[in-house]
Amino acid sequence: MPRLGLILALIGCIAVAVYGVGVLRHVGREAERGDLRVLVGYNPSLMDESGDVVAAWRSVLQEEGVAAEALDLYTLLDLDPAATAAACPALILPDGVCRRLNSSLEPWLDAYLRAGGSLMVVYDAGIKSLKGAYLPRSYLSRFTGVQHVDYTDGGQDSYTTGALRFVDAAAAATCQIPPGKLDPDLVLTGYQYGRLRYPVARTRLEAGDARVLAVAVADDGREHPAIVARAYGAGRCLHVNLPLGHLKSHADDLPLRALARWWLLEEVGLPCLLSAPRGVGGLVLNWHVDGNGDWPYLDDMVARGLFRRDLPASIHVCAGPDLNAPGDGDGFDACGQGRRQLEALAGLGEIGSHGGWTHNLFSAELLAGRWGATEAREAVRRNRDCLREVVGRPVVEYSAPDGVHPPHLMTPLLEALGFTCYYTTSDVGSAPNRSFSDGRRLSDLLIAFPVMPLRDVASFGEMDTKHRLDSGEVAAWLDGMLDYCERNRTVRLMYSHPYNLYLYHGDQDYLPAYAAWLDELAARCRDGRLQVRPMREFADFQLRMLATEATWRVADGELRLHLRNPRGLRDLAFSVPAGRWRAPSAPYLRAATGGGRHVVVIEDDAREMDVVLRAR
Repeated sequence: MPRLGLILALIGCIAVAVYGVGVLRHVGREAERGDLRVLVGYNPSLMDESGDVVAAWRSVLQEEGVAAEALDLYTLLDLDPAATAAACPALILPDGVCRRLNSSLEPWLDAYLRAGGSLMVVYDAGIKSLKGAYLPRSYLSRFTGVQHVDYTDGGQDSYTTGALRFVDAAAAATCQIPPGKLDPDLVLTGYQYGRLRYPVARTRLEAGDARVLAVAVADDGREHPAIVARAYGAGRCLHVNLPLGHLKSHADDLPLRALARWWLLEEVGLPCLLSAPRGVGGLVLNWHVDGNGDWPYLDDMVARGLFRRDLPASIHVCAGPDLNAPGDGDGFDACGQGRRQLEALAGLGEIGSHGGWTHNLFSAELLAGRWGATEAREAVRRNRDCLREVVGRPVVEYSAPDGVHPPHLMTPLLEALGFTCYYTTSDVGSAPNRSFSDGRRLSDLLIAFPVMPLRDVASFGEMDTKHRLDSGEVAAWLDGMLDYCERNRTVRLMYSHPYNLYLYHGDQDYLPAYAAWLDELAARCRDGRLQVRPMREFADFQLRMLATEATWRVADGELRLHLRNPRGLRDLAFSVPAGRWRAPSAPYLRAATGGGRHVVVIEDDAREMDVVLRAR
């Protein structure tokens, strides 16, 4: 038996060695031929504990059209730093999986940065030796200019919780934080929560040449650097004092996505595919209809032109005849008395399912845990089938009544029922994405659309009843949403209920503000600066973009892009830094330049394509 164990161990070692050589050769070949991508590093001994962080990073980067590869950091040490910087201009050391680092990485990183590579250090990366001992000073501080954990207070006091506050509005805009996610003091907020409190380390700034964009305000009032950018050699560093990967894998997508977009695209200057059709930012106008109390308001909204064919909305209806309990008669009754109204609304947007048949009963039973998959499935199926019978087309959009969406119950259920997208109160303020919960991605096929808040509220009704916000502040929030989506070429969802527009007291008359905002939105759409589509259309496009094979390669002073998608490439768009590359010229490509980048739209039905951009 001991001899057998020894033989098996030797076989295992040989297999691991062969695998490692294979990975090394794979990475080396890509570096030699110039394939551009981001490296997401990890210590393999920490993957069982925190591997969800790597999955979260890879998922977000894929959704943002950035080529990326997860790489064992032991393999990294065998690569040439300068060649790696040319092929892989950005290296990310995420939270959790990089807590323990080999000290041999320090000279490699120095050479990589001096050759023009860029380094992002996240939260607890590098705070321990390879053997697990806490370091009095991480060697990564040499590059970032931040002492990543200040142990002068000793023990557990080295970590705390804190609010994230940006140093000014320009810093928040730079980091691509939507204005609705910030309070007047520029502190990051959440829907229903107000100021968010995050796990943070007691960091300390060491370099005078570092740029602090945000600080973590600890419970004791002390401020610690939280987002710090710094040049090093020919490269650049970013230190983020938040567990970005853990947050994403536990339903808070925005911090990772916003910072990755800014740093990789604007600072490092990587090319990318764009997740919005034709690379134009967009809005989803999502209305939730609970019961027959909305009938008169819906008629008035149609009469006033607040539903418009040029701005097709996502209109989600709870279809049953009851609202709170069977027999109360307060439901929308889509297949009965509400049918006429639903047929009219179907011509003004996409009809989706708002939960399952009886609005308040559905949310209450799910919230109390009295309903499981069988009851929930039957209620949603019944709701969907009624709506489909009235509108005469598949119903593939969904929103949860009262936001009650137990993720591991409802998301697979929706996928099984043929839905493609859903409204969510997770990942608040962020872009449509494949959402995570409890460390794993919920679905590869369903696109979640997070709600866009105004601090701790989202619907017009909440703005009125919770804070009595005046219409001027609400109008500014609406305008800020347009500016944000246009500038960052991204998609966001706003939601409300029809009756919410009719709750007004003095200065809280939101209806005129919303009507004026629709006119501005329509004008920007006509100018090609924004687009409004139902959830379904944005989700279908994003899934097609995610299925597109894209390879970026630098060779002989050219950036060569190879694209392939069996479903076709029309309306896909890509973005490259205008300061480095000339816009391509071809009859099937439409290029526009703005914000320091070329945005190139494919106007051809080809399924495979090569594009060449020449260096300036």
